[in-house]
Amino acid sequence: MQLTKLIYRKYSNRLLLALLALVAVNSAVADETANSWAMLVGGGSSKAGWASTYQQVRTLDVILRHQRPQAKTRGSGRWVNRKSVLIELPISWISSPDKAVVAGVTFNAAWYLTKNLKRQPYFLIGGGPVYTRVEIPGTSSNLRGIYQLGIGVEFRTDENNPSNKMFAELRYHHMSNGGLEKPNDSINSLKLLFGISFR
Repeated sequence: MQLTKLIYRKYSNRLLLALLALVAVNSAVADETANSWAMLVGGGSSKAGWASTYQQVRTLDVILRHQRPQAKTRGSGRWVNRKSVLIELPISWISSPDKAVVAGVTFNAAWYLTKNLKRQPYFLIGGGPVYTRVEIPGTSSNLRGIYQLGIGVEFRTDENNPSNKMFAELRYHHMSNGGLEKPNDSINSLKLLFGISFR
């Protein structure tokens, strides 16, 4: 009994510090891989003559994003990366040549280079269905599909809270009806987006 008390007195502080350190490390890992939300705003424009695009279409875009990072990292050195699934609800206001709204849902995969905790470049690819009643010469069908490729950089704004981030993205954005109806001219655009994430 005396030996147990002696061991307790001698090592209890060290044990408590070790447990606190373990909790802190686990919390940091959890913060890096915790799900988060983000709001993106920006705009884009197509260019007539680019691929099968024959009309210049301008948009104002607002996107609600849900991010689900994976715990596992891949690669080594500067190429260490973490994959995330990005589920987005995009709404676009078309200002020309017709005025209309485009709304839908997209499913994207993104790879973040995680070596630098304060600034992380990333690449994304994905797509999904959208609905619109816009009338643009050469296009048809209210139900359409999009696919997109993008690059961006994410900046951590609060060292104590990894979920508080700002970011900027440049996307290539394709929209067409996938051959559901004719005509089926595609709209190929570049979009510049800025966002902030939160929990």
